[in-house]
Order: sequence, then structure tokens, then C-alpha cells
Amino acid sequence: MKIRHTLAATLAAALVSAAPAAQALDIVFDYSLDTTGFFTAAKRETLNQVASIFENNLTTSLAALTSVDFSTGLMDGYAGTALSVTNRNIAANTLVFYVGAVDLRDSTIGLAYVGTANPNRVNSSDNGFFSGWGGQMLFDNGVNWYYDSDIRSTETVAGTLDFATVAMHEMGHLFGLVHEGTVPGDNMYPTTNGTRNLFGVNDWLDMRTEGWAVASTTPNLNQVVVVSTPVPEPSAYALMLAGLAAVGLRARRRNTR
Repeated sequence: MKIRHTLAATLAAALVSAAPAAQALDIVFDYSLDTTGFFTAAKRETLNQVASIFENNLTTSLAALTSVDFSTGLMDGYAGTALSVTNRNIAANTLVFYVGAVDLRDSTIGLAYVGTANPNRVNSSDNGFFSGWGGQMLFDNGVNWYYDSDIRSTETVAGTLDFATVAMHEMGHLFGLVHEGTVPGDNMYPTTNGTRNLFGVNDWLDMRTEGWAVASTTPNLNQVVVVSTPVPEPSAYALMLAGLAAVGLRARRRNTR
């Protein structure tokens, strides 16, 4: 019996050591606001790959939310649909990001709305911009976006804007990051030159400042989950201004308080 017990314990230990590490966060994208079919399979794959970077590098635990009501507003002068959801259950360690695409004004190419939730989770953020449940992101449907099948590569395509870069920027806002304190070259800087620029050391340090448990400020991008290899899509939209990635902080604050 002692030999059997020892063998069983050894096998159990081997199984535990061979199992993949538990993923702290699960980002769920809700496409119910995408009424025009903007988010094709290739676009969704890009969002999933960006989300996997956060999922693999954040170890903060979030409690489950039961029968939660949450909502976001819209900034004055912008198109889109304000979000209002009632009686939704959100599993532990899960964030829900609603996404849509509209014709944004001026040179804005992406927006993030944090909104409110009741009941809510508490994060030790120093600015209070983390909503606790997730949030809403809108992308400009008139931009000549660039997508590829693997965001780990460094891409520069003339006349396009990199969707993965802007998606990571807007997700950063939903995690509570703002533009204050960012410097040119950081992903959370409010402008982009159109080339790929994912989170760097300063961006991850800002995540720690906002109360998130960050495993590494230089995460191994080989952990990015690539579940398919969609062919990059030819753009169906006219090229717009290629300079700015997000709205000003002051306007954003009016909608996140």
C-alpha cells in the first residue's frame, strides 16, 4: 500500500507539473454592437491576440459578478451607441469588452469608454478609471487598417494604421490607464505614426501603478495565442488622417466619472 500511495502521489505531482499555468484573466469580446459586420474573422483574431498578451501577463484575481448592471455613455459629437446592460453575470477573473465600429470625427481613430457597474469590483487604482467589469471600444470604420495573422511580427505598411497597436491602446484605457505620464514611444502615448507599437516597459509599469499584478515588464510574446492564420484583408475603406490614436484625456474623463 505504501508503494502504491507513493506511486500515485508521484503521478499526481507529474500531472500537476505538466499542466499549463492557470490563466488569471479571461477577456471576452462582445460583438453585439457591431451592426455592420466590421469585425470579420481576421479582425477578431487580431483582438484575441492582443487580449492574450494581457491575459498571460496579468495575475490579478477578480471576483465573480452576479446580476450586474453596467453602462457607458458617449462623448459629445461622436457617433455610436451608448451601452446599457442589465442583469448580466460575469465569471470570476473575466472582463467583458464590447466592441463596435463607427465613423469617428476629426483624426480620432479609436475610443474607449469605461462606464459604471453595480455591483462592482474594486481595483487599487490611483485614478479610479477601471470600471470593474470591462468597457466599450469603438474603432473608426473609415481608416485603412492593417491586419496580419500574427501580431508578434514588426510590420510597417505604407498608407495604413496598425490595428493591433490601436486595439492595445484602447484596452489599456479599459484597464485604467490614461495619457498622463506617457512619453513618445509608449503605446499609451495619445498619437501613433501608424506602425506596430505594442506595450513596452513604461506601459507595463503604469499597469502596476494602477494596481494590476504584472508578471513581467518585458513579457515573452511567444505566449501570444495564435488560434488561426487568416489572410490579411485588403482594405475596403478610404485612407484617413494617420496621426492620432485616441481622444484627449479631458474629454475621456467627462465620460468615465
